[in-house]
Amino acid sequence: MKNMKNIFINSNLSSIKIWDIESSCDVISDNESQWEKANFVVPTFDYGPVRPISIDSYIKDEIIYLKTIKQLRKKEFEMIFGFDYGDFKKDKIIALSLHNVKIF
Repeated sequence: MKNMKNIFINSNLSSIKIWDIESSCDVISDNESQWEKANFVVPTFDYGPVRPISIDSYIKDEIIYLKTIKQLRKKEFEMIFGFDYGDFKKDKIIALSLHNVKIF
């Protein structure tokens, strides 16, 4: 089994444009088999613990798409994915510029 990538946001969250993507979007549905498992390292606002969560990721044309797999009860995760406090939706997809992340 190959090691999963770690994805970090390398900018201040308030300065990043995050797009909410419909899962029926042509870019996504035509490339369903190209999603890869990754660890998304959720940043923190208050110097609390930085916590990774398993997600699916897909990169195309300098855009990285992130798709939720399971819930992380952390306000920063909920904010990034556009969830209300305590809400979660599996397979929710967001996109951001590849320039705003580091991948290891």
